[in-house]
Amino acid sequence: QSSRSRLPERKSLMKLSGEAAFHPDGLLCSVGAAKGAVQIFDVRKQSAVASLPEHTDRVLSLDFSENGYYLATGGAGGQAICWDLRKLQKNSKLQKRSAWAADCCRDSDSTVSANNGCIKKLDLGGNACSSVCFDHSGSYLAVASNDVQVYKAKKWALLATYEGHKAAVSSVAFAADAQSVISGSMDR
Repeated sequence: QSSRSRLPERKSLMKLSGEAAFHPDGLLCSVGAAKGAVQIFDVRKQSAVASLPEHTDRVLSLDFSENGYYLATGGAGGQAICWDLRKLQKNSKLQKRSAWAADCCRDSDSTVSANNGCIKKLDLGGNACSSVCFDHSGSYLAVASNDVQVYKAKKWALLATYEGHKAAVSSVAFAADAQSVISGSMDR
């Protein structure tokens, strides 16, 4: 017998996009759904504990910060969304079918009230967000679309934009020391 926990197969879940990420403590797993929601599962209880339905199209990328406080998600609808899991846990207690989810992220200025887990929407001008990546310290977030944007975590301030690819950027990663960013595209 295996001691690994397995997530249950659920016919009620939306089609999954194939993107998934484990929380640094290994107790939570986030999975992107084809219709724009991000499902969060409790691995030990083998159940869905939250749904983050804000993306308007397929979820393409997910990444947890090193300390596990933040989840960044990127979607085909042209946005990267930053979530504070501490707020999500405080306000929804990570209960299945959390009530706050339907009202999440509705502020027009892309900054969201402190009453839910969604803390920042990064608008990419309608271009798909193909990759999101926190550096190893959780201090920076890189977002890949038609270019690469690097943000300072917590403040979500844009620090740099890197252009140069002739096609959309498909992946982005930080070097171990966060002093370098590498990006991949179908153009090279």
